[in-house]
Order: sequence, then C-alpha cells, then structure tokens
Amino acid sequence: MKKQHVLVLDIVSLCPEHLQDAELLPNIRQLLDEGHHIKVNPVFPAVTGTVQATYITGKPPAEHGIICNGLPDRDYKEITMWNQTMVPIQGEKLWETLKKADAEAKTAIFFGNLAN
Repeated sequence: MKKQHVLVLDIVSLCPEHLQDAELLPNIRQLLDEGHHIKVNPVFPAVTGTVQATYITGKPPAEHGIICNGLPDRDYKEITMWNQTMVPIQGEKLWETLKKADAEAKTAIFFGNLAN
C-alpha cells in the first residue's frame, strides 16, 4: 500500500490568486496540481491564534476556546500573547486523531518565519 501524506499549510495573507501564479509559488503550485486540496472556510475572529486552533482541531472557536491572540493577565495588567503552545486549545488535535487511527503514522509541526 502506498503511503499517503497530508500537508497543511497555514500561510498568512496567501490568497487564491497567488496560487494561480506558477512562477510566484512553483512548489506549492506543483503540490496542488499533483494532489488534492480543499478550501477551508474562514472563522471569526480572523486572527492567527483562532484560525490556527481551528485548523489544528477542526472545531470552531466556541469549541476549541481560542478566541484571540492574547489573553489579559489581570495580576500584571497586561496582555499575554499566545506563544504557540498547545495547552490552551481544547479538543483533540488532528495528529492525535491520526495516531488513534494509525499508531505508526508520523507527524511533524513547523512554526517558522520564512520572511528572513
């Protein structure tokens, strides 16, 4: 049986029009042409933390609990930004669901800034 792969790309500000330009994004265009892809419906609020938690769990903000990028810290009277930890996300993550279905499955998560 041929191994199947799933790649989830969360690229801020990427528009459908960008995906039509093979010169702009040749590797992503090749993945689209050779595989399957779906459009993900937007969520509200449309901020990074909320959208990423939705991708990770497949659940809406009301269920995964991430409704902003930062949370107020009443003791220090400041906003504590969500720092990519999975702790505050409520619900099963997609890689946890995959591991239940296939204990041999391998997953990886990469958070990076490719602008530099």
